[in-house]
Amino acid sequence: MNNASKMISVIIVTRDRLELLNRAMQSILSQQYELLEIIIIDNQSLTPLTLKISIPENVEIKIHRTNQFLSASATRNCGIELSKGEYVSFLDDDDYYLQDKLSILKNAFEQSKDIDMVYGNTRMIGLNGTSLGVCRGPAEIASVMLNRYIHLNAVLIKRSVLTEIKFDLNMTTYEDVDLMFRIVSKHKCVHVDQDVAVWNRDNRKDQLTSRNWTRSEKNWLILCRKFSRLIESNSAVANLYYKKMFILSAIKFNLINTIIFFIKYLRYAKLAYLFK
Repeated sequence: MNNASKMISVIIVTRDRLELLNRAMQSILSQQYELLEIIIIDNQSLTPLTLKISIPENVEIKIHRTNQFLSASATRNCGIELSKGEYVSFLDDDDYYLQDKLSILKNAFEQSKDIDMVYGNTRMIGLNGTSLGVCRGPAEIASVMLNRYIHLNAVLIKRSVLTEIKFDLNMTTYEDVDLMFRIVSKHKCVHVDQDVAVWNRDNRKDQLTSRNWTRSEKNWLILCRKFSRLIESNSAVANLYYKKMFILSAIKFNLINTIIFFIKYLRYAKLAYLFK
C-alpha cells in the first residue's frame, strides 16, 4: 500500500491574513496524524506569504499562487486538483482544528470501506471568545438542510468523491452548503459526535462570509432550484427555504420572485403547521 492511500491532504485558501494563517497551520501541524500534505492556495495576497512556523520533514507543503483573484469555489477546486492524498480536509485560514481532528475522523473510515465522508462537531466562537454553541447532527439530508450543521472545517472526504462532486463555480456564497447537500444526499456519510474544529464568527471586516444581499439572493435561489425536490419533500425545510427566498427577493425589490416564493412559502407553512 503506497503512502498516497493513507495520506490526508489539507487545503487552505488565504489572502493577506498571515497571522491567522500561521495559527491555522499550527493547528494542522499539531495533529497526531503525520502523513500529511498541506496545500495553501494564495488567492492574490498583496503581502508576500511567509510562514513563521517550523515544518516537520514528514509534512509536504505546496504553495500555489493564483494568477488572478478567484472565487471560494474556484480556489478550493484548485486545491483539490493539486492534492494527491486519498482523503481531503479543508480549513478556513481564520479558523483552526482541535486536537486529533484528523485522527478521529480517519479512524471512522477504518470501520467501513464504503464510507465517503466523515464529519465531527464544530465549536462556534463569537466576539471576545464567547461561545455561540456547537454544530452537530446526524447525516440525514432533511435534518442537514434544515439546520446546516456540517461545517467544511469539520469534514474528511475521500478525494475520489471530490473529483466527481466539485464546488459549483456558479456559486459565490453557500458553496460549502451546496457541496455538503450533494454529498450527504448521494453518498454514505458518518457523524462522529466529537468537537474537532473551531469556526470563528466574530464578524471581522475581512471575513469571507460578510453580508451581501445581492449575492445572498442569487445563491439562495440556486439552492432552491437545485434542491427543489429535496426541499419540497419536507414541509419544514420548504417552509424555511422559501420564506428566506421571498424575504431576500423582497429586500432586492425582485417582485416576480417575491410573489412566487411567498406563495410557495404560504403553501408549505400551512403544511408544516398541519403536520407538526
